[in-house]
Amino acid sequence: MSSRFQFVEDHRGAFGVKRLCRILAVSRSGFYRWLAGASVLVGRARPDAELAGGALSRLADWMG
Repeated sequence: MSSRFQFVEDHRGAFGVKRLCRILAVSRSGFYRWLAGASVLVGRARPDAELAGGALSRLADWMG
């Protein structure tokens, strides 16, 4: 499903969200919910990567 939403995101400037959602048989509300979730995930990616890097560093120190 997310690939359909990604397609809408990629082409909404040219064709409009309403038309693309209708053609792809996805809801506009679902698209906007996916879009809001995608921005949250992007915002979390950096802190998650920093946390993982710190955990690996501590594990390497612990293992000697």
